[in-house]
Amino acid sequence: MRFRAEKAHTVPDRFRPSRRSRSGPMPGWTPVRRRGAAQTDVEVWLETLAYTAVLRFAVDVALRLTDEGESTYVDMRSASHFGRRDFGENAARIGAFMADLDAAMLARAGG
Repeated sequence: MRFRAEKAHTVPDRFRPSRRSRSGPMPGWTPVRRRGAAQTDVEVWLETLAYTAVLRFAVDVALRLTDEGESTYVDMRSASHFGRRDFGENAARIGAFMADLDAAMLARAGG
């Protein structure tokens, strides 16, 4: 699964859970909650809803950003609301997000 070429630009202190679609970490994700402030806290949590490609079932996606001085670590969890198996869709969602994040960071660094 690949994401569209358009990018969602967010400012951590302007995260608005009431806004839909492009205000989340990725287009089509609906923001639910944010904990922590980018400039003051070591950890910032972003919780969103994503949706399965075929039947549009809701999926919980949580991102934890941890500031370690020169580096920021990103942990991600994706969990389906329904069914016992997701047939690898949650793992694919995480892999695609991390690959897109790596590409964006390399481009920003000039690499």
